[in-house]
Amino acid sequence: MLTNHRHAGVSRGLGDQFRDCAACAIVDHGAVSPAIACNRGRRHAGRRTDRRLPYLYDPVAGVLAATAAPIVMAIANVTAVKKLGRRRAEHAADTLLDAAEAAATPLSDFLDNAVADDHRQELLARALGIAQDTALRAKRRALGRALANGVIGDEARISEELLFMRAVEDINEMHIRLLGRLADPPGARWGTERITGADPGLEPGLPALLRTLEVHGLVRSHMSVPPGGAVRSLDPDYSITSLGQQLLGRLADDSPEPSGS
Repeated sequence: MLTNHRHAGVSRGLGDQFRDCAACAIVDHGAVSPAIACNRGRRHAGRRTDRRLPYLYDPVAGVLAATAAPIVMAIANVTAVKKLGRRRAEHAADTLLDAAEAAATPLSDFLDNAVADDHRQELLARALGIAQDTALRAKRRALGRALANGVIGDEARISEELLFMRAVEDINEMHIRLLGRLADPPGARWGTERITGADPGLEPGLPALLRTLEVHGLVRSHMSVPPGGAVRSLDPDYSITSLGQQLLGRLADDSPEPSGS
């Protein structure tokens, strides 16, 4: 249990230590006072915690420092490694703040709910673990919205959001670009030739992109079978699924989230 954390001169326990901002929960490996945005406006100089959430350690510096070799210790202290730790903390903080905002809940209350049981704590750990290494802001936003839905939802919703987070982890800008193409116009089916004709930049990696999207249930393939029963083409058409539409919505900056249902 995290105890004896001091923030603004007040001693607090686990439930209250994140009362004022995400900087108290998300700190990098060597930052005594990281400046991380809180409450979407002001800046907070977070104080170093006595103990830290285990999934928020910076593994790069941790592994390097654990060896205790002089040359490795020197590497652990270089500016690049420290900058990496700060950036990872800021990315995780973005997602945490997005989640609390999406849930329309004060950050401290949201965190209390997020660690209320093992399943929600797993969801929190998964979301922040993925977010810290995610450069694309839209993906961190989608992770925050998924986290909000899981924390305020039931056990089944938590399981759904864990699967959703796995999909978010596996996609990149090219997948999102392809998904957006398949979504317009709504309900359309796209063959590979039509896709590359509309966006030639997708052609080199198109089969792999479609496979990843299909594995995660973001698109659906449709084989063309005429009345006689013979397959007309070995190349299926593709359409975006409701889950794919949901992902695009969560990536959007102005997506209304979440619904507890």
